[in-house]
Amino acid sequence: MKFLLTLVLILGGLNAQAQDKTTFQIRDGKVGISIYYQDTLLNIGSHKLRMMINNVNMEVVIAVSPNTFSTGIDSLDLKLREGSQNDVVFRGVLGLDQLWTKNKSTQHFDAEGELTLNGRTESVVLKGALSDFQVGPNLDCMMYLHYDITLSDFGLDETLPDGFAETGCMEILQPLSLPTSRDQ
Repeated sequence: MKFLLTLVLILGGLNAQAQDKTTFQIRDGKVGISIYYQDTLLNIGSHKLRMMINNVNMEVVIAVSPNTFSTGIDSLDLKLREGSQNDVVFRGVLGLDQLWTKNKSTQHFDAEGELTLNGRTESVVLKGALSDFQVGPNLDCMMYLHYDITLSDFGLDETLPDGFAETGCMEILQPLSLPTSRDQ
């Protein structure tokens, strides 16, 4: 019986900053992953996700080291960290004209690029949505990205311990703060 592997990445926007007027980055983002393993839903987390977006050409880089993940189960953490030395990295382009608009509606887009995981790189298309709104002084929009993953595409069926599902769903929910004054 296949179990759905659900990856939910929730990235904290508290460490967001603009490097310049065109580059926006998140450092020490919070990553949460929910995954079925041997009939049990695990919660895996990291506080070391990095995300960089170029606000002019919409290029995005999202990276996290697998060694920073923790399940809260020491024996499983050790197994997961074996052989996973390279960062998980997505490099691509957001199918948006701009991140921030005066329009308060949700923009749907694709993010095309390459996902490198477990030493393998595959061309992927993430489905995304960007909701522009003002909830507080530091939150101007919420970015959502979704990707259906097959573990065997990245050799994870061979490297992960037995008991993980073959297919999964990766989701990123990222609050973004406007890096400069809103004059669009």
